Amino acid sequence: MLRLFRCSGEAKERIAPDNVALTDTKALCFQDIRNEVTLNLLFDRQVDIEIKSITSSSSHAADVYQSTCISPLIPVSFAAGERFETEIRLQIGAIESWQRNCDASQGRLCPKPETRL
Repeated sequence: MLRLFRCSGEAKERIAPDNVALTDTKALCFQDIRNEVTLNLLFDRQVDIEIKSITSSSSHAADVYQSTCISPLIPVSFAAGERFETEIRLQIGAIESWQRNCDASQGRLCPKPETRL
């Protein structure tokens, strides 16, 4: 079972992990209940995100879930010579970390442990 939470502003809300479009998102928290693991994606700015379930199907069988695609949408507009930088962090931890409150000012849902990409 997969649970998905989004942090936006100071609110933490549970959302359906199906095909969805989110606006003004600071962090996503995925909870894999069966494997007791939490995965967090943290953004240094609020972004819009599209989440899509990837499935395969044939004419003889039902759809088979393969993966989830997460696409951050970050509008960028600047003059020639200007630079743009953003940071996306990945945190992987134990399932009990999901119970911590969303701390939007720090941009984190579950503070430990952390792995940078």
